[in-house]
Amino acid sequence: MYNLLFDDQKQKEMENFFLKDLAKDGYIQNHPRKSFINSESADCIYIIMSGECRQVMYGPNGKKVSYFRLTQGNIFGEMDYFDRRKTCVKTECSTDVKVSVVYRDILEKRLKEDPSIYKYFLHSEARKYRILMLKIAEEKFNLVIGQLSAFLYRLSVLSEDLNKEKIQFVLTHQEIADRIGCSRISVTNNMNCLIEKGIVEYKERYLIIKDKEKLISLINLF
Repeated sequence: MYNLLFDDQKQKEMENFFLKDLAKDGYIQNHPRKSFINSESADCIYIIMSGECRQVMYGPNGKKVSYFRLTQGNIFGEMDYFDRRKTCVKTECSTDVKVSVVYRDILEKRLKEDPSIYKYFLHSEARKYRILMLKIAEEKFNLVIGQLSAFLYRLSVLSEDLNKEKIQFVLTHQEIADRIGCSRISVTNNMNCLIEKGIVEYKERYLIIKDKEKLISLINLF
């Protein structure tokens, strides 16, 4: 399912364009870990040059929902840019982050010169739509162990590392809980279960998927 929905080659092509081409037309900003990148308006897009962010929405009781994990070569602000309306989603830095901010006057000029650039923005939005589609389905069709397994498997499929079983891990159990919509203790208990069964293990700052088939067997696929 995941491999059918996400194309590594197209993703790399998109990331290379944003990093090596369009980012040169932007203004560099640096943001420390745990800070928020506040979009100035709907007239710019942000290219992540290094680091990792996540996009979240906060409720009135302080609870939050995580939508997207954004890493080097990913962009955000494109939906606001084309819709010309700012959203209430916040972009939170999971690590120190460097971004290139490209403003409307520059981007419009590039798009007029080469309309084929639109395909990279369409790819970014389609990818995010599919991630949301999978997250909703995983939540509806699985218990916590299935949701956690699906989350880890999806991270491995979308990993930039050529070794898809090795995931660089910067998330706490609370952050995982925020992403899959359950309690921190549920994540801890089920992660320990996966470790005890020999399906995953932690090694330094990486999580290793030791038995991908067993991990997939815990997910109610659709």
